[in-house]
Formats: sequence, C-alpha cells, structure tokens
Amino acid sequence: MNKGLGIIITDEQGLTGCKRGIEAVRGSPDQWFFVLFFALGVSLHGFKSWCRPAFAVYDIHLTGERGGTILSAIGYDANGKMYPIAFAIVDSENGDSCLWFMQKLFDVLGHEYSIRKDLVVCSDRSASFESAIAEVFPSACHVYCAYHIKGNIIRRYHNFAASKEFMRAAQAYTKDGYRRAMLEVKKDKAVFSYVHELHPRHWARVKSKRARYTLVTTNICES
Repeated sequence: MNKGLGIIITDEQGLTGCKRGIEAVRGSPDQWFFVLFFALGVSLHGFKSWCRPAFAVYDIHLTGERGGTILSAIGYDANGKMYPIAFAIVDSENGDSCLWFMQKLFDVLGHEYSIRKDLVVCSDRSASFESAIAEVFPSACHVYCAYHIKGNIIRRYHNFAASKEFMRAAQAYTKDGYRRAMLEVKKDKAVFSYVHELHPRHWARVKSKRARYTLVTTNICES
C-alpha cells in the first residue's frame, strides 16, 4: 500500500480490510454453515468391519469467537483405545441438534445399526441425547456414563465414600461384587434412592441384559 499508493496503514487496518474484502466476495463466515457433520470413510469402514458395535456420544462446548458445540461419536478399537467415528459442529446441545446428529450417524452407519440388538450407546444422560438415541437407534442398549452419575452424587450429596462405592458397583463384573458395593451405598439412603431411580440396568455392568463391551463411561470422548 505504501509503495503503490503512498498510504501507510497498520497491521490491524490491513487485516480488517482483508476480512471485509473476503466477506464482500464470499460472504460472512456466519452465513456459510449453520451445522456441519463430518465422518471419514476409512474410519466408518474400520468401525463397521472390525470394531465392537459400541460407541459413546458426547458434547463439548466451544469457547471461541463463534461459540457452538462439538458433538462426537467415539468407538473403541481392539486395544480398547478411542476410535473416532463422526463429529458435528452445531449451535448448541439441544433436542433438534442431537436428533440431527444421530440421524446423520444413522445415514453413514447404515440401516442395519438401527435394528442391531447388540448395539450399545453410552451418553451422559442428557435428555436431548436420550430421546435422540431412542428415536434413531430404538434397538440399542442405552447406558449412562457412570462418572457423570458419580459427579452428581458428590455435587448433590457431598458423599465421596458413597460415590466411590457406586463406581465399584457400576464396574463390578460379578453379582456378588455389585451387591457388596451397593450395601455400602445403601448407608446413605438419599444416594441409594437416587441411583436406583436411574435404573441399574443403565449404569451397572451386571444388571445389563446385553454385552456392554466394558463401556461404562463417556470419558473416551473427552480425551
């Protein structure tokens, strides 16, 4: 600008001018996308061919200039490590966005996953995901993230001992291990009532009517 037109501008003025020029030609980034879904074909092929039929769904809030929320579906590989399946960027985690995400996931996984009796889906027990999973994958075994329930026990009842015993019950592989842990939880009647209202079949391994493939938390989505 200085050499060609003899005008001296600051870096900030130059950046602002570039942004306005791009918006004049292409439009504002706010007008490009309302939602965005993406899934790699190779990841989908690998998940359907070699991974257990189980995945966790989770939301992560973005704190950048434009905000929004990332929704993710993460499976497990043969070594128990995270296996990305699909992601989406939406305005927020709500009923419409979660339903749209699960429908897009249904589209890329195929119809057979909506009727698979051995499919397991884990969520943080949000109402939005709960209704979306029930509508799109009605045959799936929907399990709740035990760590989120543990966190609620600590926040609501301030009972760290009960929260620890709850995790023992949730992760137990035997009925006896579950029973012994729940006897400890029962010492706090409020906590015991709370976890039973959530129905143990949703959070306890031994109470599940199907194989859960060790899936008891959404922690892998947060990695």
